[in-house]
Amino acid sequence: MRTLSSIRSNRVINGFTLVELLVVMAVLAILTGIMIPVIGLMVRKAVDSRTENTCFRLKSSISSYFTDYRRFPVRVSDRNLDSPFFSDHSLMDALLSAESESGPEGLNPKRIAYFTGKQARSAGSGRYHSGVKLLEGGAGELLDPFSEYYRIGLDLDNNNRIFSPSWFSETSKELSGNVFVWSGGRDQDENEPEDNLKTW
Repeated sequence: MRTLSSIRSNRVINGFTLVELLVVMAVLAILTGIMIPVIGLMVRKAVDSRTENTCFRLKSSISSYFTDYRRFPVRVSDRNLDSPFFSDHSLMDALLSAESESGPEGLNPKRIAYFTGKQARSAGSGRYHSGVKLLEGGAGELLDPFSEYYRIGLDLDNNNRIFSPSWFSETSKELSGNVFVWSGGRDQDENEPEDNLKTW
């Protein structure tokens, strides 16, 4: 037969003491303090990776368009060859197969959708980010996760060379290729190149 003292000792053995509970809570707090910055860094890297992937997809879309039409999906009139284009409606309408570019004078009379992507999410105050902001008639704009347009360099004089952006620190003033795409990155300033995401 069990005595009262043996029942009490079993209860003490089976339960947590206040000190043990405080130690467990302290360990959990330390682990949480370590994990929060790591998780934040992982989220930032995932966003950067998705942005860079979109840069490459946009570059591929422009290259496919050029293969079909033997020209770039932009209208060029008195344009400086070293100034970039943006992923606003002036370039994206042709890639998205907008109605405005489907006529004989349009940039995409075959009505081929060269770029598809998820719809941009509202960032508040009339701003959008991370996707295609659809406009009337199938037109649209492509925005990076930081609510900015992607920048595009095109070889408009067909010499397989593009003027490098002003922020690019390499010694050469030109890059070899016919299409380059980049994003200004998290700080939304391409002149601070540490976080710029690019396709070269």
